Amino acid sequence: MVARDILQSYVSPGNAIEIVDAVSPASQVGKVYIYPTDEGWELSGHYRRDENDRWHPYLMALNGEAGLVSLAVQDGNDRLIGMSAQDPRFSAVPP
Repeated sequence: MVARDILQSYVSPGNAIEIVDAVSPASQVGKVYIYPTDEGWELSGHYRRDENDRWHPYLMALNGEAGLVSLAVQDGNDRLIGMSAQDPRFSAVPP
């Protein structure tokens, strides 16, 4: 659930998003996983801002205290592209 909060704080702060992840999988959207690592967790999923948005895949790594290590999204949103140039833990690339 912490990963969901982190994702939302980056891609759509203050606005609801739809999330497909290991907590709420949807095979028609795409594969998702959560995997333990030596340092914490790695998880993947998809999100969209609303029904008119396409699904965007993401990959996130969390440390053992559920802190963000890295977040990569496939999203061409200009705000996210700009953020990725400023935050070394965040990467946004167009689909």
